[in-house]
Amino acid sequence: MKNLLLLFFVIFFSAKSQSEILISFPVLKQCKKTQTIEETKQCFNSYLNALLKEGISYKELKIKLPDSIKVFEIKIEVDKKGRVSFASINIENLVLEKKVSNVLSKIPKMKPSIENNKATEVMLIMSIDFSEEEASVLTTLYRPPVFKGCESDFSLKCMREKIDTLIANNFNTEIAYKYDVPDVKITIYVLFKVDEKGEVVRVRALIKNGMLDKIGNQAKIALEEEAVRVVEMLPTFKPGVVENKFVRVPYMVPIMFKVN
Repeated sequence: MKNLLLLFFVIFFSAKSQSEILISFPVLKQCKKTQTIEETKQCFNSYLNALLKEGISYKELKIKLPDSIKVFEIKIEVDKKGRVSFASINIENLVLEKKVSNVLSKIPKMKPSIENNKATEVMLIMSIDFSEEEASVLTTLYRPPVFKGCESDFSLKCMREKIDTLIANNFNTEIAYKYDVPDVKITIYVLFKVDEKGEVVRVRALIKNGMLDKIGNQAKIALEEEAVRVVEMLPTFKPGVVENKFVRVPYMVPIMFKVN
């Protein structure tokens, strides 16, 4: 009996905004007198800019980073208690990355974001532009779609585990045997969107044409259709939010398997 190994991971792409919803911006102690979300965000940007200016020389940034890079991105997660719980930085220099990480570690506990009168986790995506003499900070508030069962953990890890289980329990592996798929590694790229209502829409699957000679057209079509069927079984998400608006968020789920 052949064994079929299924693997997958989720890739997040950019989001497109639509209808409005209100999630408050996390509030620093220094910003508690601000009256609006925009004022709170501007206050946070000014605070972070001052931290960066104190901890990193902009002249050093320009020297050590490639000329092609004028803007780099930082992502931090602020949990329900207002603590910075995660940070990722796309700087192509380990020394500078460490310095920026040290700066981020100085961000104090904040008043957490509020959604429907309850504290909620959010992600702050910060673009740092140092093309001018003085660097500028632009921060975007983001709350990704929340998978059912992951309400207390909006990270991709929880969603990956849930989708992994759904695929493993529902993908019809007999298709590989029916079409006598050879002992090769196959990846089915499944694209879908979580729309402004949290519905999974526009699901499509693709096996690269390079595999056609190895598995045959019938097997290719059958596997792609099965991947679409399984992903369409995903439950309704809590929709994603960017800057107080519901958003449509694209995802890609590569389903990888190998017949042994």
